[in-house]
Amino acid sequence: MCCLLLEAMKKLTSCFLFCLVVSLNALASVPEIVNFSTKTYKSHPINYCFTQDTAGVMFIGNAYGILEYDGQSWRKIALVDGKSALSMDVDVNGRIYIGSSAEFGYLQKTAAGINEYVSLKAKLPKEDINEILNLICIDNTVYFRSLYAVYQYKNNKITKLTPLDKSQLIYFIDKQQEKILAAKLGKGIIQVAPGKPQKIASFLSNDQVRGILHFQNETTIYLTDQKIFFPDHPELYHQANEQIGKANITCGLKINETEFLIGTVNKGIFHLNVEGELISNFNKNSGLQNNFIRDLFLDRSGNIWLAYNSGIGLLKWNSSIRYIPPSMGIRGMGYCALVKGDTLFAGTSSGLYYLPHWQRSLKQQKNFTKVKGIDGMINDLNLANGKIIACQKAEVFQLSKGSAIRISNGEWFGAWKWKNNPNRQNQAFVGTNIGLSNYTFSENQWVFQNQIKGFRESSRVFEVDKQGVLWTVQGNKGLFRVQLNEQGDSAISVTNYINLMHLNRQDYFNDIFTFHDSLIVTSYGGTYLVQQDSLILLKSFSKLKSRANRIRKYNEDGLYAIYDDQAHLLKQVSGHWEVNQTPVSFLKSYLVGSAEFFYEVSDQTCFIGTQDGFATFSVNDQEVIQKTPCLIRGIELLNPAGDSLLFSNKPTANQVFSYAHNNIKISYTLPLYGNKKQILYETRLFKNGDEVHNWKKAYAVNFKEYTNLREGKYLFEVRAQVGDQLAGDTSLSFTISPPWYRTNFMKAVYFLSAFACVFLVIKLFKRQKRKLEIQNRKELEIKERLYEGEKLATALKNKEKELAYLALTYTQKKDLLARLTSQLNKISKDLSHADQIKFRPVESAISSNLDDESNWENFQLHFDEKNDNFFKKLKQKHGKMNESYLLFCSYVRMGKSNKEIADLLNISVAAVEKRKYRMKKKWDLPEQTSFTEYLNNL
Repeated sequence: MCCLLLEAMKKLTSCFLFCLVVSLNALASVPEIVNFSTKTYKSHPINYCFTQDTAGVMFIGNAYGILEYDGQSWRKIALVDGKSALSMDVDVNGRIYIGSSAEFGYLQKTAAGINEYVSLKAKLPKEDINEILNLICIDNTVYFRSLYAVYQYKNNKITKLTPLDKSQLIYFIDKQQEKILAAKLGKGIIQVAPGKPQKIASFLSNDQVRGILHFQNETTIYLTDQKIFFPDHPELYHQANEQIGKANITCGLKINETEFLIGTVNKGIFHLNVEGELISNFNKNSGLQNNFIRDLFLDRSGNIWLAYNSGIGLLKWNSSIRYIPPSMGIRGMGYCALVKGDTLFAGTSSGLYYLPHWQRSLKQQKNFTKVKGIDGMINDLNLANGKIIACQKAEVFQLSKGSAIRISNGEWFGAWKWKNNPNRQNQAFVGTNIGLSNYTFSENQWVFQNQIKGFRESSRVFEVDKQGVLWTVQGNKGLFRVQLNEQGDSAISVTNYINLMHLNRQDYFNDIFTFHDSLIVTSYGGTYLVQQDSLILLKSFSKLKSRANRIRKYNEDGLYAIYDDQAHLLKQVSGHWEVNQTPVSFLKSYLVGSAEFFYEVSDQTCFIGTQDGFATFSVNDQEVIQKTPCLIRGIELLNPAGDSLLFSNKPTANQVFSYAHNNIKISYTLPLYGNKKQILYETRLFKNGDEVHNWKKAYAVNFKEYTNLREGKYLFEVRAQVGDQLAGDTSLSFTISPPWYRTNFMKAVYFLSAFACVFLVIKLFKRQKRKLEIQNRKELEIKERLYEGEKLATALKNKEKELAYLALTYTQKKDLLARLTSQLNKISKDLSHADQIKFRPVESAISSNLDDESNWENFQLHFDEKNDNFFKKLKQKHGKMNESYLLFCSYVRMGKSNKEIADLLNISVAAVEKRKYRMKKKWDLPEQTSFTEYLNNL
C-alpha cells in the first residue's frame, strides 16, 4: 500500500513539475476575447450548448432554436414550435442531434443545402420526457437524459436505460471511452451503458454534478454546483474551492491533459490544473461579456466557445498573442518595457509599473504595482550598468528600491531615448527636445553632466556607433552625424546627410538602429546602411518598397515593419527581407503611432505596446493553421429584381444554370474563428478546361461575382491565406446553358436553314440567270428593232427629204419651163413664120414636160402614205388647192421653219408668215389656233 502511495506521489510530483514548466512558458494573462451580442447574431440572448460539424461550422443551441455560424455569417434553424435547443452533439457520420423540451431530432440538408430540423418525437416513449438536458453521441448511438431517465437511440429505436423514479433526479451524463455515466441524486455516479446499470462512485450521491473530467493515468475530476472533487486526493482542491467560493459551477471543460476550465454563474471562468492550482480567473473585468457562463466548448482549432447567459464568447486560447487587461492594475497606452531579473517593468502613458515573477504572475493575472516618484508618459526604459533608467516625458529617472529618483537637471527639456556609449561604459546620452544630454556613471549613480553644445535639433530617435559618434534622425529635416569632442560634452562637427548626399527632402527619415553592429537608417525612400561618410541603399529591403512607415529591430536577429500602426514581422528569403504575416499583424488594438514598441523582453517572448496597454507574443508558439478547406456557403443569382439564393451550401452535383441566369454570386468562408481580419481569399476560374484567370486576391470580402458568363462548363476554385499559410482550397463546378438561339438544336436548325437558303439561292440564281439571259435576248432584239426602226426613221427622213426635194424640183422645173415658154413666145413673135416653125418642136417638148404631173402625183402619194393621208384630208376640208399651197402646207407639216420654207420656195420669211395668215383667215381658223398645230393634227 505504501509503495502504491509513493508511486502515486511520484506521478503527481512529475505532473506538478511538468505543469510548472508549462505554466512558466505560457504567455501572459488573457487571450483575445471575441464577444458576440444579440445585435450580432440577431436571436435570443440565452445560449445553452455548442457543437461543430465535420466541415468546421459551429452550431449554437439558442433559446429560439439553433444558430449556425461559419466565421462570416449567422443563420437560424428553427425547431418545432420555436423551442429551445438545450443539448447537441454530432455522431460519427456528421449528423447533428438536438435535444429540446419533450423534443428530440436531428439536422439534415435540403436539396438547396439548407439545414432543417427533423423531429423524432414520434419515437419517444409515451411518458413525460421533460427537457432533454444532455446529449452524447458514441459511434451510431445517441444517449440523452431528461430529469428522470436516460435514453438510447439506436437503429431508429429509442430505449430507456434507467427506471423512471421522480424522487431521484439525474443531473448529468458523461462518456468515458465507451461507457455512459449518469450522476443520479441519491445514487451517485452510475454506469448506465453498456450492460446493466452499476454504481461507480457513491460519494456524490447528494450533490448536483455539473461535469466529469477524465485525464491520463485514469485521473477523474468531478464538478458539482459548489465544489471540485478529486477522489484520490480530496484535499488537493481545498484552496481552489475556497477561492472559487459560492460561484455556482455550471460546467467544466478539459483543455489538455493537465489543465481545465470551469464555468460559473457569477464569477466567469476559472483556469486550473490537475495539481489543484488555480491559475487564473477570466471575468467581466478581463473582457468577458458577462460572468454567467452556461457552457464551454473546445473547437478543432483550439478556440474556446462561451455560452453566456446573454450572448456568445470566443477565447482564442491557442493564439500566440495574449493581452494584459486593465484589471491587472496597469493603465494607459503601452510605450516601453524591460525585464530585470524576474521583474517586468512597463512604461505607459500614465506612469511606470512593475510585476515580480512576471511570467507566472501574468498567467495568474497578478496585479502590477505602480512605481512611486514618477508619473506621466514613459518614453523609454533602459538598463545601464545594472541600473534601470526611465525617460519620462520631461525628465530622466533612475529606479532605486522600488522608487524613481530624478537624475536630470529639472529644466524640462524632455527625455525620449537613453543610449549607452559603447566606447565608454560610464557614459550615456539622452535625446531631448533641444538636442542631446550627456550623463556619466559615478559612485553607483548616473549623473547629469550637461546639454551637449553645438547641436540643438530634437533627438527623438538616435544611435551611438562604435566610435562614439551620435546619429540622429529628425524627420524630414534630415539625418545628422554629430561628432563629439574628447570630453563628449560638445559637438565639434554636425553633418546633415540630406545635404551631403543631395537627397530629396521628401525622403522622410523614420528610424535608425543598430543591427549586427551596423547602423541602418530607414526612410520612405528606402533603407540605407551607414558606411563611413556615405549611405548605401540596401537591396535586401527593396521588396518592401515604401509601404512600411518604418522598420525597426525587436531582437538581435529579427526586424519588424510598421504598416498602418500595426507591426509585421520580417523574414529573409534568398537574401531579401519580406513581410511575414503573423498574428502580430492583426492585433485587436493599434500600436502607439510614432512610438511603436515591439521588443523581445526574454527569450522568444516579445512585448508589444498598444493603444490599450500591452500584448505579449510568443515567437515559437505561433498558431499552426489547420488545412481546413474553404466552404462554399451560398450560390445566388444576380438579377435586377434582387438576388435569388439557390443554395446555402455547396451543391452535391454539378449545377446547370440557364443563360438568363448567367450572373452568379458565390460566397465562401474558411471556418476559422476569431481570425476574420487575417484571412485573405484567392479565387480562380476555368472554362471548358481553360484558365479564365489565375489566382486573384479578394480583399475584405468573402464572395465573388461573375456577370455575363458565356455558355460553357466552369470550375470555380477558392483558397484562403492566413498569414503566410495557405489553407485548404475547394472547388465548385457549374454549367451555363446557351441561350435558346445558341443551343445545339438551334445550331442544327441554323445549319439546315443555311443549307436550304444556299440551295434556294442557287436555285434562284439559276432562275434569275435564265431570266437575265431571256431579258438580255429581248433587250438585244429590242435594240436590233430599235436599230432597224432608227434605220427606217432615217430612211423615212431621207425619203421625206427626197420627196421634198422632188416636190421642189418639180415646182422649180415647172416654173422654169413656164418661163422658157413665155420667153419663146416673146421671141417667136418677132420671127418669121419659117423661123417660128423651127421653134415649135422645142415648144412642144416644153409643153409635154409641163403637162407631165407624174412627179407631183408621186410626191402626193408618198406623202399621204407617210402622213396619214394629209393631202387627201386637206383637200376634203378646204377644197381644191393649187400645187404651190399644197407644197407650202407639206413643208409646214414636215416641221420646217419659216426660214427653211422661205429658202425652199425662194420667197421671203415675211411672205411665209403672210401666206400662213391668209390661209388661216381663208379657212376661218380661230385667232388662238396655231397654223402649224392645225396642220399637224389633220
